[in-house]
Amino acid sequence: MISIKINDIPLQLEAPVNLVEAAAMVGVHIPHLCYHPDLSIHGKCRICMVELKGSPKLLPACMTMAEDGMDVVTNTDKINQIRRGVLGIQLSTHPFDCQTCDKGGECRLQDYVHTYGADVKKYAASEEKPNYDNPLIERNMARCVNCRRCIRVCSEVQADDVYEAMVGKGPNEKIVTDESKCVHCGHCIAVCPVGAIQSRMSLHTYRPWYIDSEITTVCPYCGDGCRLKLQARKGRIIRAVSLDEKAPGLGSLCVKGRFGYDVPNSVERLTKPLIKKSGGFVEATWDEALGLVAKRLAEIIAADGPDAVGALIGGRNTNEEAYLLQKFIRTTIGTNNIDNTARLGHINALMAIENTAGLLSFKSEIRGIAEAKSILVIGTDPMAENPITGLAVKKAVRKNEAKLIVADAGRNGSRKFAAQSLDVKPGSLGRLARAIVSVLLAEGLYDKSLETSESAEPGFFSKLSAWAKAKPLSSLCADAGVSEADAVEAARTLASEGRTAIIFGAGVTASANGYADALAVARLWVTLGGAAKGGIYPMAAKAGEQGACDMGALPDMLPGYSKITSASERGRIADLWNARVPEMPGLDLFGMLSGGLKAMYVIGADVVSALPGGAGTANTLSELDFLVVQDIFMTETAKLADVVLPAAAFAEKDGTFTNSERRVQRITAVIEPVGDSRPDGRIIADIATLMGRPMRWKASEVRERVSVSTPPYAGINFALLKRRGIQWPVKLMPCELRFGPAEGEGAGILPAAPGGFYADFAPSLYHSGTMTRRALGLNKMAGSAYAAFNPEDAARLGMSGAGEVVRVTVKSETGSITLEAKIDASVPKGIVHIPDHFAGAGVSGLVPSGRAAARFWPVAVEILK
Repeated sequence: MISIKINDIPLQLEAPVNLVEAAAMVGVHIPHLCYHPDLSIHGKCRICMVELKGSPKLLPACMTMAEDGMDVVTNTDKINQIRRGVLGIQLSTHPFDCQTCDKGGECRLQDYVHTYGADVKKYAASEEKPNYDNPLIERNMARCVNCRRCIRVCSEVQADDVYEAMVGKGPNEKIVTDESKCVHCGHCIAVCPVGAIQSRMSLHTYRPWYIDSEITTVCPYCGDGCRLKLQARKGRIIRAVSLDEKAPGLGSLCVKGRFGYDVPNSVERLTKPLIKKSGGFVEATWDEALGLVAKRLAEIIAADGPDAVGALIGGRNTNEEAYLLQKFIRTTIGTNNIDNTARLGHINALMAIENTAGLLSFKSEIRGIAEAKSILVIGTDPMAENPITGLAVKKAVRKNEAKLIVADAGRNGSRKFAAQSLDVKPGSLGRLARAIVSVLLAEGLYDKSLETSESAEPGFFSKLSAWAKAKPLSSLCADAGVSEADAVEAARTLASEGRTAIIFGAGVTASANGYADALAVARLWVTLGGAAKGGIYPMAAKAGEQGACDMGALPDMLPGYSKITSASERGRIADLWNARVPEMPGLDLFGMLSGGLKAMYVIGADVVSALPGGAGTANTLSELDFLVVQDIFMTETAKLADVVLPAAAFAEKDGTFTNSERRVQRITAVIEPVGDSRPDGRIIADIATLMGRPMRWKASEVRERVSVSTPPYAGINFALLKRRGIQWPVKLMPCELRFGPAEGEGAGILPAAPGGFYADFAPSLYHSGTMTRRALGLNKMAGSAYAAFNPEDAARLGMSGAGEVVRVTVKSETGSITLEAKIDASVPKGIVHIPDHFAGAGVSGLVPSGRAAARFWPVAVEILK
């Protein structure tokens, strides 16, 4: 125990910290410009000088660790004189433009000058002009105080090194930047203590005292679940701010979280209920629209039975909304025809892990990746798809000297950090995982407890061995397009000392054999030692996907993944709901869209744009007797509806999201719903009430019911969801290793690619779908789809580059799309990289309808003359 005093206030410390941090623990602020708790010590600004009683020498608080017996004074005439001198030096070259600087009211330099004064010797303001080369970030380095926070955060946290160096000396010292490396995360904005680096999104529109509403909530985009602060004025969101905390987002935001906040402000928002009449939409009252929905659904049930109705919820709704929808479908409608868009991939990961080790047997925290010594990134690009998970990978490599293996068929930003990079054939990642298991078993590098484990099903290890050896290693490697030496190297790396992390995503789960490939990855994790060796991280594409599955928005699962075929579980839920629960599993998303239904209720999902065979999906929806779409925008799916119901956006409602590490976190409304839009949960409850089964909508009350009916969420209510949320399962259950069913394992990899190309329908750093396409800042960075080629492929096709604008037609057996071509050295040869978040481009136009989602698909390419 370390005992010190700060300004005569006693403090007990269990571990050494520097004096800036120690003082903060007793409510004393020691001024600092260059120090930041998440960055290396710079120690150059010298404004944090403090005095030790009995010592004539002043010490920099940021560089001085607390030692037992210290008696620290932070505020004397001598100290304050030094601070005035430091501030005077800063102001000698600093422009006096506080009236126009957006940092006013939050500027540390300004605050400290007001507190201590400044001994200004001269005024020779820098003549450096603001730099507007970056569409989202203003760099006005005339205001720079040379704290070097931007250099350190970009190197040490983001690992992109945009801020390359300081050049010059004294008043002429300045920072050199390389904009080509910038991924627009805005870390530099967050740490800059003055107005040198600021957001162009809120430039000259923001002051702290303008804010009339501010809340802490969760980013609505990917499955990382980063917490952020939203600030609003007069019903419009004007800024998103990262939080100074460690989890779950590591105190960071990516470009979508920091600059995609303005979606609720969009002029394209649906604000009135719409009813289709004579082929066009007319505005209606809520009573008219809801009454029509209840009437038509009741008529269809009476005529064709409840199984003629199906429902789908997207990946951006809250847990409580997903729970209420599946309850509505099962009790009010009377069918299990309920699914969510995790069917496009993420559900394969969850079921593979459940059928191997059980979802209740482990917890894998994102920040745990940073502690790993070996990492396998397979079929996902966390740098673009889940960027804060990507930060943990970078931290492991740079600070923990972890060895990173990247296995993917498409462009992957993780490769530049990899010790081993494997260009795998599209659709064959399951083969690679199986090959690595084969090597682990052959070389005795597996977890030996598997042979005698009492927690494993009888014969587990023999089944695992037989599966791994059923195909020769040479054949598995040939299928995957890697050498046997590559498989051996990967296996040995993953089996080495220290913790391991396995991160996988749509390249595995949305392949032609998504479930079987995910099962192979889960078996690899178990072979290495499972949770005892390290974490497994299935990456959810959207903020609400994990929660929708947890809540039972699945055709064969009740809340908490209990099987619908279990009479005891149906009975338990029926007692809680005071209603009958249908016995037979319902239709999944693809089953519902194969024809045969009379009505569908679609919430927050643009299936026409997102699913393979968009034209076929549109035809199926058009043939329904009745289609209800509930969304915040007029999507391609909404255009086909008979009734369109305007939903509230994430910033206009309460509830919870569950992220990829299964952390339940609260979201809170910062503004009122725009126009006449309403929270999805309220709309569902109102329809149920009109159909004779009254439901109430209050997010906190639904959360209480979830905590009772959903075992993994037992006891989780709003009162418990504080800063970090709660990761489920709250109580770990014993691991029960199972070999798991392997449906589809024998299916072929992919058809041959005509012309030698496979399209990679890839997630984008800047977009995630319907919402981000309405974000002004994100559209500045990526406003339309494109087709990117490796330079060698581009040359073979006759593209010269050097400013040339080329359009290409990408064709498959079912359609074609024409896009602007780009040349990108990070795209592997034989791959056409196409961002898959733009309507009219991507998987919806090129992959045949009726297929499970396919990340890769064979295509031909033709340059337009």
